Amino acid sequence: MTRQECVEFLKNVEKEFPVNTWSIDGIDIWPLIKTDLFFLWFKKKDDPNVLTVYKKPRKLKKIFNLLKSILHLIILKTKKSKHIDYLFSGAHSHRVNLDNVFINRFYQPIMDAAKKSNKNSIVVEYSEMVKSENYGELKNLLFLHDYLPAVKLLKKISIKKNHISNVTELNTCLQKVREKGLINVDYETYFLRIIDQINNIKIYKYIFDIILEKYNPKLSMGLCYYNIPMYALNLSSYNKQIPSVDMQHGGQGELHVSYSGFINTPISGYNIMPKYFWCWDETSAREIKMWSSHQSFHQVIVGGNPWLSYNKFKEQAKELSTKKIILYTLQFNELDEFIKQAIAQTPSEYIWWLRMHPRKTEGKNKIIEELNKDNLLHKVNINEATTFPLPLILLKTAVHITKYSGSTIEAAQMGVPTIIIDAVGKKIYNGLISEQKAIVLEEFNAECLLKSISTIKEKIVPPTNNNTTRDFVAQLNDLILSNV
Repeated sequence: MTRQECVEFLKNVEKEFPVNTWSIDGIDIWPLIKTDLFFLWFKKKDDPNVLTVYKKPRKLKKIFNLLKSILHLIILKTKKSKHIDYLFSGAHSHRVNLDNVFINRFYQPIMDAAKKSNKNSIVVEYSEMVKSENYGELKNLLFLHDYLPAVKLLKKISIKKNHISNVTELNTCLQKVREKGLINVDYETYFLRIIDQINNIKIYKYIFDIILEKYNPKLSMGLCYYNIPMYALNLSSYNKQIPSVDMQHGGQGELHVSYSGFINTPISGYNIMPKYFWCWDETSAREIKMWSSHQSFHQVIVGGNPWLSYNKFKEQAKELSTKKIILYTLQFNELDEFIKQAIAQTPSEYIWWLRMHPRKTEGKNKIIEELNKDNLLHKVNINEATTFPLPLILLKTAVHITKYSGSTIEAAQMGVPTIIIDAVGKKIYNGLISEQKAIVLEEFNAECLLKSISTIKEKIVPPTNNNTTRDFVAQLNDLILSNV
């Protein structure tokens, strides 16, 4: 089964079954199931032995950590209430080091501008603190992991039977999914997996409920809405009638099941999905508009990419490299053989910058060993390519190469042409291809790739975009006003 076939199958499931009515404990479960099934298939196609049973959380940490968590929770619950403008939530994978501070690259430009406009905000991190990093001022930064052990204990003590409604056809649906090969376990096993995930959403929702009550934000914004903590933030915001926003963090398009094909949406919307999808450009927004136009709750805004608005990179870019940069953004921790052959044959006027995926940096050493074995290390840069801010690198990039990285959009917005080397990328970025902001490699061999690099058109002129960080703040305020 190809990725497109998997996506089409899930669309057909949505047509055939009343997925918009399925609910457990008042939580709409189809967005969770749809994304979960896709990623189980995605992992299974590379590793047929991948476990499809949900891993239960580890046992409670040491008593000291539990007591510390209880103390954090007490402090939060007894905190004096205040009113803020924005609540942002993200993870360490969305952060980069800039001026020796570990900032969220999507939120920091907005927060800087908000501060100038006397708007206040907090950031709630849903990944653990990276002890080796400098997060800057911690006053307005919360870590969900500080509260998790205490809340898990509370939920364990006060455990209640799950209230399941309108899922009578779910068994039939999952049988069909199993026959198609997306999962390799029986209905009861998979259903327990979903129950576990629902219970975890409730744990995170408990924490977000307290945070929203104490800080009273006018708007909440998350990154990568299709994970447990962000489902919880959207649910808590939905129940409190706070507008929720998902900030685009990478490629979307018709082959991303979390952003496409929701053709059977409840009138009141799915309560674990954001109300607004903030997209970087019209091409990214197109697929969401196709399904969201059939209902009235979920909406799309083309707000631009805050990270690209930062003007701190131009001077630094001058000293980045004396050679023309070929930037290759990786999705996986491996290099195709024809890529290595192309690196070996690339003229000396170029240098390859290999940028690891932010959630797969553990594979860097493997690639370094591979390149060293083939005597290619002197022709590439991996460390700076992975750690330097992407906008800074793009300022000096001659051509961008990728399978289907979201960096394709950012490159186009900065006038850098992309060579796509994967069928999935061709499908996802067909809009940019038709606009001649990206091309597709015709044959996957070194000769064809090098020819494409040398003959690719001059840098495209990026679309006129007058957005400044002030405009981003204005757009958020417009969303708030539209919900009053």
